[in-house]
Amino acid sequence: IQKIVAFENAFDHLLGIVDEEGGVRGNIVVQDCLQLLHNLLDYNVSNRNFFREASGIQRLPNLLITDPNLTAAGRSGASTVDADDLEWTAQHARNMLVVLDIIRMLIQHGNTSTASNQTAMQQCGLIPPLLQLALAPEAPSSVRSQALYAIGDIIRTHSANQNLFQRILITAAPDDDDDTDNNGGDSGDRAIPEPAIVIVIRLSVGKRPAAVPANEYYIVRAAAAYLVQAYSGGNPDAQLALAATLTPPGSGGPAGGPDEHQSAGSLIVSVLLGWREAGAEDVWRVWYASLLLSTILYGHTECKQLALKITVGDETKGEEPLPLLNELMSQARQATQGGAESRLAVSLLTLVCVWLVSFPKGVSAFLDESSNVAFLVELINGSSGIGVLVQGVAAFLLGLVYQFDTEPDTPMTRDALHPILSKRVGADQLLIRVQRLRDSREFQYAMGLSAGTHSNAYGGAPVDVYFDGVFTDLFKNHYEGFRAAVRLGPSDVLANPSYAHLQGGMAGYTSSAASGSAPGTPVLAAATPLSRAVADDRARR
Repeated sequence: IQKIVAFENAFDHLLGIVDEEGGVRGNIVVQDCLQLLHNLLDYNVSNRNFFREASGIQRLPNLLITDPNLTAAGRSGASTVDADDLEWTAQHARNMLVVLDIIRMLIQHGNTSTASNQTAMQQCGLIPPLLQLALAPEAPSSVRSQALYAIGDIIRTHSANQNLFQRILITAAPDDDDDTDNNGGDSGDRAIPEPAIVIVIRLSVGKRPAAVPANEYYIVRAAAAYLVQAYSGGNPDAQLALAATLTPPGSGGPAGGPDEHQSAGSLIVSVLLGWREAGAEDVWRVWYASLLLSTILYGHTECKQLALKITVGDETKGEEPLPLLNELMSQARQATQGGAESRLAVSLLTLVCVWLVSFPKGVSAFLDESSNVAFLVELINGSSGIGVLVQGVAAFLLGLVYQFDTEPDTPMTRDALHPILSKRVGADQLLIRVQRLRDSREFQYAMGLSAGTHSNAYGGAPVDVYFDGVFTDLFKNHYEGFRAAVRLGPSDVLANPSYAHLQGGMAGYTSSAASGSAPGTPVLAAATPLSRAVADDRARR
């Protein structure tokens, strides 16, 4: 039925009715037409291809125009609307959400026509009106968030679109700025073009506009973070470009001062270090800043090395410069000791996990501050006032430090770390803490988001979101190696050819690291007959 209707020129008829009824600002008839268009394309690759070949995608940008005077009908004089009548109505929002849903449906990840549709959307100029919609302060948060998600879907895993997005410059209007009210309304000196990615990062980690309720703005933050991840995911050049902008906060102040015209990296660092000077709501700003920095660093050694060079502290004021890595640990310590929301400490500790995994130089810098290990041990052994999530992440981090402490000139060798891990904490205690973390409702919720079994990534109920997709992906990839490493002595990872008997059936771990991985990283090898027999015996039990 979908094909029959489509080949009766339904697409052209439906879009024609939408134009006649005033575009997305029209009535329920427009919504019905758009919903029918959606239903004709849903789960039908043939119709999607026909829609693209019939130039249907080229007509989508016109549907995103919020001012009917700028549509084809408006330019011809058939529609004239006073600018004072352009406020968003509930019907307008419903119509626009269906349009955005159609756009996202055409570029769903994994569909055979997605790459072709992504190319067509970029060529017909769909991204600029989507950006305009996402940055419109008067638009409903639901519309703004879906526009951001749509841009992310257009550029996701599409290197040409990612490169083009990187070159987009935006001159933000004063109303779009986070701190307009704090500067007397004089924003004439702010009209400086900025990269679109900086504007999007500001949406994710910047201050919430006073007119937007916190529970509404959360979905805008989440969608902006999704767009940043879509831009940098699978794009090492984008990760490196963002890492190159990482700088300490300027004199404007990390939390209370203006954050306009900061670089992308400087804005992220400012928010991470400024939570103490802001309100409780800014926990979410820190959470998303942690997510974005994790996205920049994950799997990219050069980015981690660039970030390792950043120091915090004003020498002119007698402050000793401290590496950003260790400053983040200091922030986590203050958060736990000061009774701050546990989500804050979790976000900072998971960021450090992402930074240190498979990065021995980072582990050496971490160990250069002796109080870091003592702090982790205190968290792991704490019996009261420390939540399961914080204890679990601290245990996982300590295990990663032990596993990747392989630099020859490390301040604390594995021989020195082993007694701390085996006696002051205990390998069993460490594994139990991490197991409780993995079994927690919050972590399982994050795993569901990562696997796509929930709604839009990071767009679920804020009360359930503690872990981001970067950390859950890292956890899945390194959990078995972590369990193996914490059971071994200081030299066993490098020398012991098989420790299946230590690792609950993880038969065949070898001592030699895979090509390109950090020295001492356990890797799977073919199981020996003995290890297979041990594993089979455990399975029977």
